Amino acid sequence: MKKMILILILAIIMFTVYISGASSVHYPSHIGKKGNDGFVLLNVSKEAMYDHTEYVYNQVKYNRLATIIRETPEGNVSPGENASIIILEKFIPKDYSINVQLVERDKGWKKVKEVSNERYSPDDSFYPVEVPKKEGVLYTLNIELITPRGETIGQTVYPLYAPKREINAKLSTNQHTVDSTESLPLLIENWGPTPLIFGEEYELQKKSFLGWKDINNGQAFTSIGYEIDENEDYKQEINLEAFRLSKGKYRVVKEFSASHIGIQKKLAVEFEVE
Repeated sequence: MKKMILILILAIIMFTVYISGASSVHYPSHIGKKGNDGFVLLNVSKEAMYDHTEYVYNQVKYNRLATIIRETPEGNVSPGENASIIILEKFIPKDYSINVQLVERDKGWKKVKEVSNERYSPDDSFYPVEVPKKEGVLYTLNIELITPRGETIGQTVYPLYAPKREINAKLSTNQHTVDSTESLPLLIENWGPTPLIFGEEYELQKKSFLGWKDINNGQAFTSIGYEIDENEDYKQEINLEAFRLSKGKYRVVKEFSASHIGIQKKLAVEFEVE
């Protein structure tokens, strides 16, 4: 009788351990849909930005100011972000001033409204830039170096984009049935409107009657980060042979984040090993 009780206790412990390693969480293969109204700043040249705005590009003025700017917000920014311009103030005469203008634009660079326009003395090296909380908005940040007579002798303009707080993406494979010695091809599609960030990491799980059981716990991955823009995709190959998989249903789970907006989502793609 004691032997039967001991066997039963051991079975319960083993069953509990097995359950603790299984997951019943469902992850979709995609989030949202295609055709989102994003904006890719990487495709914008400085010449095109000046051509479509009221600013006039001047190489001398640009170089005069750009060489003393240590840091400035540029590219994608978070909606509501409190950013700063950092300038090497020791190179600015004390009687000069710095003018900082933030302008909201439509997608064709047409001026919608002036958000802020502040003039600062060069006593400090930090100049605040408060980005509005609106999502999916394009801005230009115009920085000018002004003499005591009011003459602009230095100017540079930076594009800013505050994306929508959402991820629209898809994880898929074109081989839903594979051999255990093959590689599984993955396709990652970014439907926008924000750049999609991810790494080499993934979770490999096998389906059981209790849920999804982790297969590759403790696997080491190369620490590489990838970022793909809206309407771009990325292909990744997973070598299944290294795991010596038995027949059954499996899934690959990957985590993605959206640039500058602090959202993380997991997507999964299922396949079968014959």
